[in-house]
This record gives sequence, C-alpha cells and structure tokens, in this order.
Amino acid sequence: MASAAGIHSLLTIRLKNEITEDQLKLIKHCFTRKIGAGRIENMDTLDLLNELNNRMIISEGKYYKLRKVFKKVGLEKLNRQLDKAEKRIQEIKSGKANGKNEVKEDLSSSESDEGACGGSEEQTDKSWSGDEILRVAPEAG
Repeated sequence: MASAAGIHSLLTIRLKNEITEDQLKLIKHCFTRKIGAGRIENMDTLDLLNELNNRMIISEGKYYKLRKVFKKVGLEKLNRQLDKAEKRIQEIKSGKANGKNEVKEDLSSSESDEGACGGSEEQTDKSWSGDEILRVAPEAG
C-alpha cells in the first residue's frame, strides 16, 4: 500500500523536475521573508521544498501556501499535481485507499500541459501508482 509519506516524497521529486530555474527564482522570492534572504539564496528546488516542509509551511497532503504561491507566479498548472497528491493522501489517511491500488491517481500533467512547466514528455506522461511510489519511497516496516 502506498503511504502518505511516499506520495509526498514523490510529489517533491516531481516538482523538482518540473520547476525551471527562472520559476524557482519567482517562488523563492515569495518565501524570502519566511525563510530569510541569506538562507534561501543558494537553495535549489529540492532544498526549498524540504525547508518548507521542515518549517511546516507544507506537509503531507497540506499544500495550501505552495498552491497560493504557484498561482501568484503563474504556475497554476502545477497546482493540479498538488491537488491530486493531496486527494490521494487524504484517501490514504481516511482509510479509503486499499492495498490493491484500487485508487490510482495520475499526478502528471494533463495531455494539454505536456512540457508546460519545464518537464519532458516522459516526465509528464507517467502515471503515479502506489507501486511506483513504493519503489521511490518504501514504507518503513
């Protein structure tokens, strides 16, 4: 069964691959006051997302502030990935998801969004199943 932490980790990796350097500069500008200019200056996308997680600005299934920033900087298309991950995590936490991957979510961009945020077609066409998530971030057991 996919875990909420696994989906969150996979979402982080997907966003790292989708966000361009120019887009990252805009996103970092929005979080500078919360993190600090000196600290945020040399962060890459993964560092920034981890810092937002460490500061509880985002967390598993809770991406409101990131969604707001994406909208502000013109990255609404990435919000669809946040929405799908959030929905899947809520299903897992509420017990609606089962171990047979009955609930599969395609967290990739839709066909009309291919490559729109700097990702390749290969990245945007992949479907995120529970099995794929477990290969990326296995549950501790």
